[in-house]
Amino acid sequence: MDFIKKPFVPEVLVLRETAMQFPFIYVSAGERGLQLKIAPADLVKATRATVGVIARVPPEAPQD
Repeated sequence: MDFIKKPFVPEVLVLRETAMQFPFIYVSAGERGLQLKIAPADLVKATRATVGVIARVPPEAPQD
């Protein structure tokens, strides 16, 4: 019996806003060892991704 693997399609894709400053980024292409070079704007368009802040760097601890 053959099993057909359904592609994983996330319901929500969030791209860190700083990725938009690069002409190209590399993302996983769904197979081990396979990556895709793509312009961030094209990735957003193709996946309907949301661009935003996904993490914050905490402020430095006060110096004693």
